[in-house]
Amino acid sequence: MKTALLIVHFFIVDPEALQIYKEQVKPTLMAYKVQPLTAGPHQLLLGDSKITHTSIFRFPNKEAVNQWFSSKEYQELKTIRDKAIKAEFIVIEE
Repeated sequence: MKTALLIVHFFIVDPEALQIYKEQVKPTLMAYKVQPLTAGPHQLLLGDSKITHTSIFRFPNKEAVNQWFSSKEYQELKTIRDKAIKAEFIVIEE
Protein backbone atom coordinates (compact mmCIF):
# COMPACT_ATOMS: atom_id res chain seq x y z
CA MET A 1 0.00 0.00 0.00
CA LYS A 2 1.31 3.47 -0.89
CA THR A 3 2.07 6.05 1.75
CA ALA A 4 0.06 9.27 1.53
CA LEU A 5 0.89 12.91 2.03
CA LEU A 6 -1.51 15.29 3.71
CA ILE A 7 -0.77 18.79 2.42
CA VAL A 8 -2.37 21.63 4.33
CA HIS A 9 -2.29 25.07 2.69
CA PHE A 10 -3.51 27.83 4.98
CA PHE A 11 -3.41 31.40 6.14
CA ILE A 12 -3.49 32.38 9.79
CA VAL A 13 -6.57 34.14 11.13
CA ASP A 14 -5.88 33.97 14.87
CA PRO A 15 -2.26 33.27 15.98
CA GLU A 16 -3.26 32.48 19.58
CA ALA A 17 -5.89 29.98 18.46
CA LEU A 18 -3.30 28.46 16.12
CA GLN A 19 -0.96 27.75 19.03
CA ILE A 20 -3.77 25.99 20.89
CA TYR A 21 -4.71 24.01 17.77
CA LYS A 22 -1.10 22.93 17.17
CA GLU A 23 -0.76 21.68 20.74
CA GLN A 24 -4.03 19.76 20.60
CA VAL A 25 -3.70 18.31 17.08
CA LYS A 26 -0.26 16.76 17.64
CA PRO A 27 -1.45 13.81 19.77
CA THR A 28 -4.19 13.03 17.24
CA LEU A 29 -1.58 12.80 14.47
CA MET A 30 0.85 10.70 16.52
CA ALA A 31 -1.91 8.15 17.16
CA TYR A 32 -1.90 7.45 13.39
CA LYS A 33 1.91 7.11 13.13
CA VAL A 34 2.18 10.32 11.13
CA GLN A 35 5.56 11.74 10.15
CA PRO A 36 5.62 15.56 10.00
CA LEU A 37 7.76 16.55 7.01
CA THR A 38 7.72 20.34 6.93
CA ALA A 39 5.70 23.33 8.05
CA GLY A 40 5.97 27.06 7.68
CA PRO A 41 5.58 30.05 5.40
CA HIS A 42 6.11 29.40 1.70
CA GLN A 43 6.98 31.44 -1.36
CA LEU A 44 4.28 31.84 -4.02
CA LEU A 45 5.85 31.74 -7.48
CA LEU A 46 2.69 32.04 -9.56
CA GLY A 47 -0.89 33.07 -8.87
CA ASP A 48 -2.68 35.32 -6.43
CA SER A 49 -3.48 32.97 -3.55
CA LYS A 50 -3.98 34.36 -0.04
CA ILE A 51 -2.49 31.13 1.31
CA THR A 52 0.75 31.90 3.16
CA HIS A 53 1.72 28.64 4.91
CA THR A 54 2.03 24.94 4.12
CA SER A 55 2.34 21.87 6.34
CA ILE A 56 3.06 18.41 4.96
CA PHE A 57 2.59 15.13 6.80
CA ARG A 58 3.29 11.54 5.72
CA PHE A 59 0.66 8.96 6.70
CA PRO A 60 1.02 5.19 6.34
CA ASN A 61 -1.67 5.26 3.61
CA LYS A 62 -4.64 7.25 2.30
CA GLU A 63 -7.07 5.29 4.48
CA ALA A 64 -5.17 6.42 7.58
CA VAL A 65 -5.55 10.06 6.49
CA ASN A 66 -9.30 9.62 6.10
CA GLN A 67 -9.60 7.77 9.42
CA TRP A 68 -7.65 10.50 11.21
CA PHE A 69 -9.62 13.33 9.58
CA SER A 70 -12.97 11.78 10.49
CA SER A 71 -11.89 10.60 13.96
CA LYS A 72 -13.79 11.84 16.98
CA GLU A 73 -10.57 13.25 18.46
CA TYR A 74 -9.81 15.35 15.39
CA GLN A 75 -13.40 16.41 14.76
CA GLU A 76 -13.48 17.86 18.27
CA LEU A 77 -10.79 20.33 17.11
CA LYS A 78 -12.81 21.73 14.17
CA THR A 79 -14.00 24.80 16.05
CA ILE A 80 -10.53 25.85 17.18
CA ARG A 81 -9.05 24.98 13.75
CA ASP A 82 -11.60 27.10 11.94
CA LYS A 83 -10.98 29.99 14.34
CA ALA A 84 -7.20 29.70 13.86
CA ILE A 85 -6.81 29.20 10.11
CA LYS A 86 -8.52 29.15 6.74
CA ALA A 87 -7.22 26.04 5.04
CA GLU A 88 -7.27 23.53 2.23
CA PHE A 89 -6.48 19.90 3.11
CA ILE A 90 -5.19 17.85 0.18
CA VAL A 91 -4.24 14.15 0.09
CA ILE A 92 -1.95 12.58 -2.49
CA GLU A 93 -0.47 9.11 -2.58
CA GLU A 94 3.30 8.77 -2.94
